[in-house]
Amino acid sequence: MSKIALSKLKELMINFDVIQQKEELNYKLTIQNLLTGFNKTRHKYLESQRETADDINVLNILDFTYDEIRHSKFIAWLLSADETHAQGNIFFKLFLEALDLPNTYAEVQYYVKKEVARDESRIDIEIASTKESSKAFVVHIENKVGAILAEEQINREYNDLKKAAIEKGVAKEDMHGFIISIDEPDFPVSKYKFRWVSWQKIAGIIYGFINRAKAVKTQWVASQYLECIEKNIIRKRVEFNTKREEE
Repeated sequence: MSKIALSKLKELMINFDVIQQKEELNYKLTIQNLLTGFNKTRHKYLESQRETADDINVLNILDFTYDEIRHSKFIAWLLSADETHAQGNIFFKLFLEALDLPNTYAEVQYYVKKEVARDESRIDIEIASTKESSKAFVVHIENKVGAILAEEQINREYNDLKKAAIEKGVAKEDMHGFIISIDEPDFPVSKYKFRWVSWQKIAGIIYGFINRAKAVKTQWVASQYLECIEKNIIRKRVEFNTKREEE
């Protein structure tokens, strides 16, 4: 390589280093400005929340969101007619209506149990008529927040659902299984007498319950749960799907 060519190469390398340093400096200044702007905006927002505290959610504070057992307990609380929400069977009626089940189920005596241990599986929520009821029915609910549902699990739960129906003298058309999850299972759940229910559907039922509930405290508690579902389960899933489509 000639001296002239070598000199030009060195000059190009020096210029390249200078340009690269300028770009790095500009990048750092841009990031710094963005962070400064974000911190100022966040500070203003926090100041505006001093009197309203709109972001408070007791369930989020207690790490409720991704605990399936706690979701089962809350949904069972809403479904029970004699619970402390003091709204009777309103939620159960809305649940039946939304899922096209006979409204007569809500007119007879029924019970709601959580984490029911049966022969092959543990049922998250069991709703069934009592012995004294004129109409026999049984409903099993499996709820999933983040975990993937395996077909074998539903097969076991289906076997237990059939056994429960036989024990209680329930006709086939009055035994029902539901899977509450973010995404529809990738196997045909209908062959197991189960139906998929989205968290969006559950959110809609809760919204209807809030509008019909008469107790202010009950409305507030249900609203906290609705907000927990919408912000942490439904919205995050929508954002994830949108990002995946863009990629």
